[in-house]
Amino acid sequence: MFGTDLLGEEFIPAQPRAVLLIIHGMAEHRGRYTDIAKWFATQGLACFTFDLRGHGQSPGERADIESFQTYVDELLAIRAGIAQRYPALPLFLWAHSLGSIVAIRSVEQRGEQLRGVITSGCPLAAFASIPSPLRDTVAALCTPFGGLRVNPGLPAQALTHDEKMQQQYLDDPLVPPKVTVRLLIELESACRDALADAGKIVVPWLALHGEADTIAPPQGSRQLIDAIASPDKTLQLFAGMRHEVHNEIEPAPTEFRNRVLHWIEARTT
Repeated sequence: MFGTDLLGEEFIPAQPRAVLLIIHGMAEHRGRYTDIAKWFATQGLACFTFDLRGHGQSPGERADIESFQTYVDELLAIRAGIAQRYPALPLFLWAHSLGSIVAIRSVEQRGEQLRGVITSGCPLAAFASIPSPLRDTVAALCTPFGGLRVNPGLPAQALTHDEKMQQQYLDDPLVPPKVTVRLLIELESACRDALADAGKIVVPWLALHGEADTIAPPQGSRQLIDAIASPDKTLQLFAGMRHEVHNEIEPAPTEFRNRVLHWIEARTT
């Protein structure tokens, strides 16, 4: 997909008025966003989804990454390819969970070509239970065991209240039950870098988060919005909702979709 060997899909309306690139989270894949991408396409958005390296149908060791920068570089290549195809259309990102950190780092390194970014379930505070002075020590001790696979702490019940969605997640053959220690180390380091460099961000930003998210506490989105330099930045919390607000019980998913759509529409006119 666009200069990479990653697998992706596109959902293009007859006359698109904007482009939305969707970046999924850890230990999942683009297929879990097909329905919502199709819905956005019916609303006039040209939607693109892709599998991060080591996820879904893309190449790479399952749920593993040598360097977080690989995710960032490949997102930048895809962004550039889409911008080249649709130079006259405003380009937006929607990134969830781990994907939001990939998106943040990509904007910190190259903020041009983007009209705005939406993040959901941003995990900046996911490692807060580890005292800051100990994080480097813990990472150093774990590095020799980087290839070891562990439970990523993503129970289906913590994703959503919707039991049907929980079961679909559990039954999905493309959802790996374990991730490597190396991936978690890289994610934790990238979260710190993302927050440290957030002052470089000047593009419009919408942060969405479930108030009852125990996987990635909503404090992470609060920290992000507080830190970025954009004069156009908004945080919206969904009361009682868990990590995947877009897959929650109604009316949350409908409110989520409409919030994203209206936010994009307000920045394309």
